[in-house]
Amino acid sequence: MGNDMEIKDEKSYIFDKTMKCNVCNKEFTTKQVRTGKARYTGTNDILKPLYTGIDSTKYDIIMCPHCGYAAVPRTYGKLTPKQYWLHSSDKTDALQYRKDECRQ
Repeated sequence: MGNDMEIKDEKSYIFDKTMKCNVCNKEFTTKQVRTGKARYTGTNDILKPLYTGIDSTKYDIIMCPHCGYAAVPRTYGKLTPKQYWLHSSDKTDALQYRKDECRQ
């Protein structure tokens, strides 16, 4: 019974966010923690940040379910041309991306 209460409480801390993958160009939905909702309480023995009401580390990674590209939110989609090329299944698209990046 206590577990059901924990799940209900955690749902109030998160929301669905629609993202577009920069590798495969497909949209998907990911869970994000509401800013300001969870209160920081400190760290544990392995320096994992602790918050009231939610284990925020479950939502620290954004992953595209279509191609598998994953990153932390602050760097998601910020690929270098080499990273894009390594993740891309269509190498001609990757080369075009590199040309576009060089022009900027």
